Amino acid sequence: LTVMAAGRDRVVSVNSSSLNDDETDDDESPLLGSNIATTRSTLTVSTRTIKRNLYILSIAMVIVFTAFSSLQSLQSSLNATAGRGVTCLAVLYGVMIFSSLLLAPVLVGRLRPKRTLVICFFGHCVFTASNFYPQWSTLIPACALLGAASGPLWAAKNTYLTSIAVAYAGAEGIATEEVIQRFNGIFYAIYQGSQIVGNLVSSLIFTLAVGKNSPDLHGNASNASSLVHIPDSAKYTLFSVFEAFAIIAVLLLSCGLKSLQSINVKQLKRQSVLELGLSVFKLHKDVKLLLLVPIAMYAGQHQAFFFAEYTEYYITDVLGIQMVGFVMMVSGVVDSVSSYASGKLSKLTGSCAVILTGGALNLGLIVFLMAWNLPPSRPMIFTVAALWGIVDAIFNTQTSALFGVLFVDKQEAGFGAYRFWRSVGYTLSLSYSSALQHSVQTKMTILLIFLCVSMAGYVVLEIGRRTRKL
Repeated sequence: LTVMAAGRDRVVSVNSSSLNDDETDDDESPLLGSNIATTRSTLTVSTRTIKRNLYILSIAMVIVFTAFSSLQSLQSSLNATAGRGVTCLAVLYGVMIFSSLLLAPVLVGRLRPKRTLVICFFGHCVFTASNFYPQWSTLIPACALLGAASGPLWAAKNTYLTSIAVAYAGAEGIATEEVIQRFNGIFYAIYQGSQIVGNLVSSLIFTLAVGKNSPDLHGNASNASSLVHIPDSAKYTLFSVFEAFAIIAVLLLSCGLKSLQSINVKQLKRQSVLELGLSVFKLHKDVKLLLLVPIAMYAGQHQAFFFAEYTEYYITDVLGIQMVGFVMMVSGVVDSVSSYASGKLSKLTGSCAVILTGGALNLGLIVFLMAWNLPPSRPMIFTVAALWGIVDAIFNTQTSALFGVLFVDKQEAGFGAYRFWRSVGYTLSLSYSSALQHSVQTKMTILLIFLCVSMAGYVVLEIGRRTRKL
């Protein structure tokens, strides 16, 4: 990276990794399985362009996940017959485990981040469309396809974001770790808006459709968990809106986001398909990754607990399903603000202090819920959801940034491993959730154990980094 002055703007000359690589990629036609050095040209990119692409990426992800987040939370109600909705989600996250491990490094390494993102966004279009005719024959294949797309999608997002952060740091003369944390904070601050918009859209459409006197939305808690009487016209309206969101996201990403060649800084060449496929496995020889496995798993586990258990036992059973969207919106707003704040705060205190604070807060929330014997009150439910939003913001921004910093030269493998273990944690949480049905205390005990193990692993990693033993 070469820094040059260009008027009032800082400009970075990127050698071998460009934000607009359509022409260079098209000129390259390496044989499958070969090791061919990438053709490189010196390309000048302003920091303004880098920021623009950060915002376009973030907005595109908000739009597509506005649809997915809402549909995911409604699956167990909309497709309750024979547990169809829950089973389909289990298939989605189960397939995502393997796609993160096997597909992610190959697709990101060969197709490059932007192309991988565009292709994987089509998985969301198919998933949303499958809800128009929610049968086993449509939902299972659609969820399997989305699961296969989700691993590479998130790996491509992380690779793209880390790459532009490194370029920006070089242009501005700022520490790379600081910029990666800042960019992750900005991304997740915008991304968490998907929770707010998605829940608002579904709540408004269903409320307008059934009217104020519907027992589905305004009855007792015992009846509120059912959406059987939601008119089909309202469902189709919701699915149509969300399908439009997914298509708009694909168009925005295709036309608005500049491409980026993702390179290995130390080894400026394209890796073969075999090398990329094995890269995630080989990375597990690194002690740093092994110490990060527990916290990557917990990033998925705590999120699964909140979406599956907290919404059912502390919102639906107490306040009714009509309040789920509103509670989740509050959590989403706090999550969004905290994501941005954590990126800024880590600059002042360091990421270690922020992560340990998030762990301590999460520990306090779990212990509080385990010790609370009285019926949950409305203020308590909203307060815990808001505080959980802070925890989610910290784990999302800081763990993602941590992988970007530690494996900046092995981004495809590093982020593939991150999404793999995060998916394992999410799927594991859903699995024992079904096995331990109605045993919330046991589920929280398991969550507490995993939290302690993840924090212990992280502390050992930080000690090793500071003593330069890792």
